[in-house]
Amino acid sequence: MNPVVLTVVKRNPFVLPMAIVAALAMLFISEGSYWQSIDTLDDLGEMAKARTSIQRLERSLVDAETGQRGYLLTSHKEYLQPYEQAVHNVATSFEVLDHHFGPSPEPRAILTKLHTLADTKLSELAITIRLHDEGKREATTELVASGIGREKMEEMRTLTGPCSSTSRAACCRAERASIRR
Repeated sequence: MNPVVLTVVKRNPFVLPMAIVAALAMLFISEGSYWQSIDTLDDLGEMAKARTSIQRLERSLVDAETGQRGYLLTSHKEYLQPYEQAVHNVATSFEVLDHHFGPSPEPRAILTKLHTLADTKLSELAITIRLHDEGKREATTELVASGIGREKMEEMRTLTGPCSSTSRAACCRAERASIRR
C-alpha cells in the first residue's frame, strides 16, 4: 500500500470509518438497484405473457372457426379436434389475461367485452355444429351466412389492439419508472 495513504489514515482517525461507510453506502445502493431491476424484468415478463395470451386468444378463435367449417363441409368428426382444442385454449388465455389485467379498471372493461364476444363466438360455433348434427343443414347455412360470427371476430380484433396497446403502455411506464429510480 502507498506510504502516503497509510500516513493519512494513521494521522486522521475519521478516514477509515468514512471509507467503510462510503463502501457500505455503495453496496446498499447497488443491491437496491439490482432488486429494482429484477422487479422490472419480472413485470416486463408478465406483460409479454399477457400480449402472448391476447395473440393466442385470437388464434384460438380462428382455429375454432376453422375446425367448425371443416366439420360442416365434410361431416368428419376429426375436423372438430381444432375446435375442441381451441375452446380449451380460449379458456387458458382468459385465465392469464384475467390475472394480468384484473385489477386495472381500463383493461378490465376491455377484457369483459372480450369475454362476452368470445363466448358469443364460441356459442355461435357450437350451435352450428349442433344444428349440423341434427341434420338441419339449411338452418346451419343460414346461421353461418348471417355474418354474426364474422362480426364478432371483427369486434374482437378491434378490441385486442387496445388491449395489447394497454399492455405496451404499461410496459413503457414500468421502464420509465425503473430508469428514474
